[in-house]
Amino acid sequence: MSFTGFSDSLESAYSARTGQIYAGMSYALNAGVMTFAPFGEIAHVWHSSERFAETGGLAALAAEKVDTSVTFSTLGLRLGTEINLGQSRAEFGAEIGWRHAVDQPEASVHALRAGGDRFTVAGAPIAEDALSLGLGGRLALSDRASLSLGYNADLAKQYENHAFRAGLSFAF
Repeated sequence: MSFTGFSDSLESAYSARTGQIYAGMSYALNAGVMTFAPFGEIAHVWHSSERFAETGGLAALAAEKVDTSVTFSTLGLRLGTEINLGQSRAEFGAEIGWRHAVDQPEASVHALRAGGDRFTVAGAPIAEDALSLGLGGRLALSDRASLSLGYNADLAKQYENHAFRAGLSFAF
């Protein structure tokens, strides 16, 4: 850390672990050219980090051990169809789901090692309930190449997450 009139070179060593257990199930129902697949998913995510103490100067921090976890459940419906374009084919899909989160991760507690009050560091809260939407498609360019496009959104009371993706795949 360095700014006018101050410079510190800090060091610390500690370990942290993050893990996830996930399970999902769905059942596809065919109705003509459309496929409907109701689904349910559950994921439990946890994070653990050891306490640490930096060394090397006045700005050195010390932090308590953190063990936190959150469980997500999602219920929804996926729709899909495939269109034959003669020498090629296209697949289109959509998804709508409701995701519920149980428990908020705890904030971590820090303090300057040289003295001063303790303070907490917390990230943005996880939305307890969110609407999950997805749209996507894939176009076969040949037997070994395809182009895909997609959009996903998570929408909650005080939270939005939007993601666009594009891909070009080649098989050898």
